[in-house]
Amino acid sequence: MTFEQRQSIIKKAFQRRTQIMRDKGREYSKGIKTDVNFNFKEVAKRLGLTKEQVLMVYLEKAMLSIEKWVLDGELSSGETLISRIDDASNYLSILETLSYEDKKQISNYDYWCR
Repeated sequence: MTFEQRQSIIKKAFQRRTQIMRDKGREYSKGIKTDVNFNFKEVAKRLGLTKEQVLMVYLEKAMLSIEKWVLDGELSSGETLISRIDDASNYLSILETLSYEDKKQISNYDYWCR
């Protein structure tokens, strides 16, 4: 694979993941336009967890599916490997937004987000 081919795949994946984030974000925020992370906070409140812990549960679910594909070469859920990778990638992006929300962001965050 060439550098250009890899960059093309990554660019398409980013566009696909951004669309998924838009579509699922509306559903999970229950239409609350001011809080796209509502779902994580609500589940956290109901279960006595932090919103980051809830996110990690969702991420682990995606990672277990990815691990199954790596080990067995198949997924039994009917979903594709790409959809599981998209979910895992999006959960990591959401984790970044949660950390930013609470000012737990990594150093130089403002530099990277310009």
